[in-house]
Amino acid sequence: MEACLDKFNFRARVLPVYLTLAPAVLLVAALVPAGLELLLSGAAAVVFVPISFLLSQVGADFGKRLEKRLWRDWGGPPTTRFLRHNSQEFNEVTRDRVHEKLRSFGLKVPTREEQQEDERKADKYYESCTEELIRRTRDKKEFPLVFKGLVEYNFRRNLLGLKPFGVLLALGSLAGTLCSSYASWSQD
Repeated sequence: MEACLDKFNFRARVLPVYLTLAPAVLLVAALVPAGLELLLSGAAAVVFVPISFLLSQVGADFGKRLEKRLWRDWGGPPTTRFLRHNSQEFNEVTRDRVHEKLRSFGLKVPTREEQQEDERKADKYYESCTEELIRRTRDKKEFPLVFKGLVEYNFRRNLLGLKPFGVLLALGSLAGTLCSSYASWSQD
């Protein structure tokens, strides 16, 4: 039960789905206000918790599917790109400092020459470094900025993954609102 409602799942997974559905819900509320009345009782929680869990999975699935395409279009995951010696996203001094820090953790960071010899192998090392850093920074109390960045990234990725549905729902809701307004106006 706690996993369904924690800060990460709610903000990064459930909230994008709610925002995507909001136009349709608002249309239904405008057309049938009595139909959306929900008593704030135990029954509401019984309905809300499973729906939130389901929505968190749906939002994450669409985001993860999109992420693979984004990474391919971007030339790899952001952290892998940042760690490459030829990256223009960090200045060389910052990148060298990050590489040294990773080496101090006992991680293999390819040299510029090793990267030029085999870029795919170098990327595997960079991905391994990223995985190790993720493992070491899982404690959200000890690393609150890492957790905040993770939540923001997942929220944006999942919301972007739901964009086609959001656009369709918004256009459908707009059409429904216009039809409803026209029907009300023409009756007068």
